Order: sequence, then C-alpha cells, then structure tokens
Amino acid sequence: MAFGGLRMVNAENLKSGSKVARRYAITDHQADLGVSNLISMDGIKHTACRVMAEKATDRVLEKLEKAPVASRTAESVLAGGNFEIREELQTEIRAGVPSAWPDATVALLAESYGACWKAVVEAGSSSERLLPDGKTPECMVIHALQHEMALHLEDVVLRRTPLGTLGEPSTQVVDRVVELTTQTLGWSSATGESEKAKLMRTYRYD
Repeated sequence: MAFGGLRMVNAENLKSGSKVARRYAITDHQADLGVSNLISMDGIKHTACRVMAEKATDRVLEKLEKAPVASRTAESVLAGGNFEIREELQTEIRAGVPSAWPDATVALLAESYGACWKAVVEAGSSSERLLPDGKTPECMVIHALQHEMALHLEDVVLRRTPLGTLGEPSTQVVDRVVELTTQTLGWSSATGESEKAKLMRTYRYD
C-alpha cells in the first residue's frame, strides 16, 4: 500500500538547502506566537508517529505541571499487529478465503489489516466477489462502511482502501463501489452520482 501527502518546508530546511523536511517537528507556540496552550506537530513518516505522540504528550504534561507518566507505546501492539511472521499470516489468510482469490488479494488483506483480516472478510460474508480490478475483495468496501466510519465515496477509495491511492481507479471499479455504498448506506441514485463526481474531481488538475 502507498500513501500520498505533502512534506513540510521550514526555515531550517531552507537554510540547509533542502527543499523538504527530513525529521518531524513538535512546536510549542508560546515562543513564536505567544500562545501558551498550543502545541503543533508536523510529521514526516508513519514510523515516527508513536514516538512523536509520546514526546508531545510529555510536553503537554510539563506545561500543565503534571507529573510525567511512563508511556506504553513502545510495548502496545497496534490493531492487527499481533502476529510474528508475515508469511505465516498469509498462509492463514489463504486457508480462510475463497480459493479463487489470487495471491495478490491475500497479500492485500495481510498488509491492510494484519491479524484482523477475519473481521473484514466476515463483514462481507454475503459477497465473495472481487471488485473489477481483480484484486480488491468487496468485503473491504463493506467493512469500511460498516466499521470504519466511511461516509463518503472518497473515504472508501482514498482513505480506507488503496483503490485510488496510486492513481484514478477505473470507471468499473468506481461504479461497483458506488453500488455497494448505495446498498449499505441507503444512498439515493442522485447522491451516488454526486459522490462519484466529487471523487473524480480529485484526479483532475486544471
């Protein structure tokens, strides 16, 4: 799975000749804005999010004059992370999904949900179909709508699944996701068309 985004530029980067930041930043705006109760965080990599949150929390406690609290983030397993070997996880998934699903689908479930893959497949147990891309199971869309607070087509295509991360998905894929979303959320045909048009605008660069 790939993620798209922007990387920040600040004065430090400009002075060093770099165009983008290479490390995260936690800023106490008491110094630059004179605001005592505002701390901002600028992240760079997902791998640094947990340590960044830990340090920001420490700073908040310090400003509130509270006693420091030992962080558990280094020992806390993320959702779906309670497995040891990726190949063993994929073997488990392969045994639990339709045999007609390709290995690419098994890999997608492993990298997207880890050990939580069963809940995703069970959410879409009424459908063993793959989307027209031949890789993404429809259960991923249904799970996103029922359990991941996806309310819009963009939520499903851009934020809950990798369907649109690396570029515009095919019309066939989008139309099927609209059908599934309409069925699950009770959209009208007009809402479905509006959501589709809004999604497509994200891929237009005028």
